[in-house]
Amino acid sequence: MSATGPTGQGPDGPILVVDHVSHSFTVQRAGREGGRRGQVSALSDVSFSVSTGETFAIVGETGSGKSTLARAILREPPPMEGSIALKGQDITHLKGKAALESRREIQMVFQDPFSALNPRWRVERIVTEPLAVHGIGNQQYRHGLAAQILNLVGLDLARHGARFPRELSGGQCQRVAIARALVVSPSIVICDEPVTALDVSIQAQILNLLADLRERLHLTYLLIAHDLMIVQTLSHRVGTMYLGKLCEIGPTQMIFDRPAHPYTAALLSAIPARPGIAATSGRLRLQGEPPSPLDPPSGCRFRTRCVLAQSICADQAPELKEVAPGQFVSCHFPFEIHNYTAAMKGPRLGAVANSDSVSTADHSAI
Repeated sequence: MSATGPTGQGPDGPILVVDHVSHSFTVQRAGREGGRRGQVSALSDVSFSVSTGETFAIVGETGSGKSTLARAILREPPPMEGSIALKGQDITHLKGKAALESRREIQMVFQDPFSALNPRWRVERIVTEPLAVHGIGNQQYRHGLAAQILNLVGLDLARHGARFPRELSGGQCQRVAIARALVVSPSIVICDEPVTALDVSIQAQILNLLADLRERLHLTYLLIAHDLMIVQTLSHRVGTMYLGKLCEIGPTQMIFDRPAHPYTAALLSAIPARPGIAATSGRLRLQGEPPSPLDPPSGCRFRTRCVLAQSICADQAPELKEVAPGQFVSCHFPFEIHNYTAAMKGPRLGAVANSDSVSTADHSAI
């Protein structure tokens, strides 16, 4: 299990390095006189690395910038500032054939398998289309490879190859989407909420499939998820995002056992009946609503919802710093072991002592 830092190296070195990436969007703001343009700060100075063979998870509330980060890595569109390196090569602004080759290395599995698949194409064409785009093999070769990759994800080309997506279940559609992502042998697969749209009974099957494929094909995953129990099961490391900035990065079990950032602690506290915590301790509850990304707070963007905030939090944005081996936090007053334990047991940070009620940072919105 890798324990690389945001820009560190694991045993095999980083396969993906995101370095000081920022991105914003221009939107029309409503107003009495027809509105005016404003800039949404979707990503702000985001840096981390992913090692070969690991699963790095990104979590955070809706609007925190998770999906924008995924699109920036795919360069759809490329980030406005910073750089993205794949296998040591800067791919941020590649054009033409070089860009097409780099896109083959990074594939994506989307949240809703039905909307991600062309409803007018049959399964075999859906799976082989990436091969045609990249000019890989002839028709016979593509047919044989489709049979192999569909078999890997638990489907049979003879039974399912001629079907349309509407003739498949949600789980089968997601298996087709996974096959389409894997058919060009990518180095990294971005999984954007890969099981959220599926029935609970199917979610475990898809998660087990993803874990099995990671080991068999030596894949690297960037996992975007709101279900923290899925993150704990599948990921090696976790990064929490708030309003476009990374708050904390660290090995998964370390983050779950001893979070250093108040926002991470609140997210974990929002999990209903977390084993070993909810039955004996209080819950940390976020106060208020997230600020507008059109006008983010100065300094630490989380300070308006954190009762530990002091004047320095408004004046100076904290930088990611290492507080434990492999654990990095962006906070002027990070939790240590003793004060995290105290916060969970007593009325601190808006805690609801010995309460089993779900906090206002509802895990379903993470």
